[in-house]
Amino acid sequence: MTRISAIVPCHDYGRYVGEALDSLDAQTRRPDEIVVVDDGSTDDSLAVIRAWAGRRTDVTVLTRTPATGVVQAVFDGVAASTGDLLVFLSADDRFSPTYLEASERVLDDPGVSFTWTATHQFGAYDRWRPAVPAVTRASIA
Repeated sequence: MTRISAIVPCHDYGRYVGEALDSLDAQTRRPDEIVVVDDGSTDDSLAVIRAWAGRRTDVTVLTRTPATGVVQAVFDGVAASTGDLLVFLSADDRFSPTYLEASERVLDDPGVSFTWTATHQFGAYDRWRPAVPAVTRASIA
């Protein structure tokens, strides 16, 4: 069975991270593990993350002090994960309820290494952005 790890880097997104994590719980195919990396937040991010994770056994919380940036936070999340498939959710974003189910179905094809979906931007803008066209070795050569 395929294991899915959701990696959530966070820096000063305490006002959003709870919604991001809740969107993982709302999945039709929930992740097998969630790795949240707090990258030296100075707001209440870590308290929100710990309160959310405290009720669960499938969440790993990593903390970095001082902050080293989102790239290192993602690397640390990847290193701590155990899944066969990795998904990345920014702490100020949300997944639609069927995101993991649909992504897993696409990634069951051994010729596919990653997926990219359409996005619904919310906040300052409210609009849908289409998925990028398929990327192959031939298309980038």
